[in-house]
Amino acid sequence: MLRIEREQRVNGSEQLQRGLARGIGQGQRHGPVEHHLRVALAGAPGTHPVHDLLDKALGLHASPLLAGLDADALVSLAELSRARKVPAGQVLFTRGQDAAEAYIVVSGRLRLVGEKSSEEAGPGDCIGELPALTGAPRVMTATALVDSEVLELPPDVLLDLLADHPEVVRAFAERLSARVRSAGAR
Repeated sequence: MLRIEREQRVNGSEQLQRGLARGIGQGQRHGPVEHHLRVALAGAPGTHPVHDLLDKALGLHASPLLAGLDADALVSLAELSRARKVPAGQVLFTRGQDAAEAYIVVSGRLRLVGEKSSEEAGPGDCIGELPALTGAPRVMTATALVDSEVLELPPDVLLDLLADHPEVVRAFAERLSARVRSAGAR
């Protein structure tokens, strides 16, 4: 049974990669990419695990930090991430807490509140990445404003991603630079 389920997941992953490659190769964003993936996965054996993987890959692809990744990288990252639901009002992480994961917001909205600043994060945003990379305590508290879903990325996965994909390093650097400029303007 376990071997059959694994084979179904592998077959589904291959179909997912083909669907992602078609959609991303045509320069399409989330909507058309989702269509290509769902067509590729229609009738795939073991559809439940595959659709979980599909949803994760689409959530990751929606992030500007990860949108430049190819289908293989998105599928690998999707397999290593963990989906987490965050009900409205629930705290995802707190200021001062040791950082363990970074998060990609898939749906909903979260408020991030620090000592001197506050911001909101929505679909596609990556939060908690710097503390996860450095091991430093978190500098903000993240609370769901509405029912939300995030994908957790463990620090070792994030570090491997940065080591293997310079385009993601550039996107992180641009985001960090924008944050620094924004903080300086306040």
